[in-house]
Amino acid sequence: MEQPQYITLSQGKTRYHDVGPREGKPVVLLHGMAMSLFVWERLVPALVEEGYRVIRYDLLGRGLSDKPAIDYTPEVFEKQLLDVLTHLEIKQPISLFGTSMGGAVVTHFTRQHPDRVERLGLVAPAGMPFHVPWIVKLGQSPTISGIFMKLLGDTILHRSVSKSFVNPKGHPEFREEFAKQLEDPGFHGAVLSSIRHMPLHEMEDTYREVGQLNLPTFLAWGQQDQIVPYSTHKKVLDAIPHATFVSIENAGHVPHYETPDAVLPQLLHFLRSEQANL
Repeated sequence: MEQPQYITLSQGKTRYHDVGPREGKPVVLLHGMAMSLFVWERLVPALVEEGYRVIRYDLLGRGLSDKPAIDYTPEVFEKQLLDVLTHLEIKQPISLFGTSMGGAVVTHFTRQHPDRVERLGLVAPAGMPFHVPWIVKLGQSPTISGIFMKLLGDTILHRSVSKSFVNPKGHPEFREEFAKQLEDPGFHGAVLSSIRHMPLHEMEDTYREVGQLNLPTFLAWGQQDQIVPYSTHKKVLDAIPHATFVSIENAGHVPHYETPDAVLPQLLHFLRSEQANL
């Protein structure tokens, strides 16, 4: 992985990577709830080789970005993205991709700033209603969740990473990268705050509004996803019926990392195409 860069923005320090030709079309990649920019690692070299300027960063509260004790709402991440684009002097519309909670972030951003987004990419995005696991409901309880996270937080978070893969033992480097976050006590609080303040299951109207923009949209989902169920893709397609849908066999919640060879050709075709349905 290339050397990290850091910028101090209005809400705190952000770690980011900005690679590829400066004149290339910008592709911005956002990660999910408890991960970092590393989740996109296996797609970046090919995107750069194709001539894209690839930007990814750690959302506030994750990775090596600052983890302030705030309410982690959609507006916080919206502001962070605007700050990143301003700092990097990117004024042209971007191709904006998000996975898991990052999918909810980019969908919210696209609704708020449709003029800033040329193409929208979603990988197993959060935001649509589905059966909420008991552990998430527990995290939404301000009286219990803090104690529970202090006692069992690391175990729960490690388990969520394992459940993101069909074969978690095949990716020890991913677990190692993830574990770096656990050394920062602010990480646990940021995850809990996001569970409480992000509309992880209540964004159906937002998806429908974005669908009406008729932006080229890419949607990929691993068929063995244990975090955001694979069947949820039907709800996203109902809201954004023109989306290019890619169903990935033998993949879980992070198919772009677990099976990049299955995702990459479809993603590149989407970026090259002139219309959403090509």
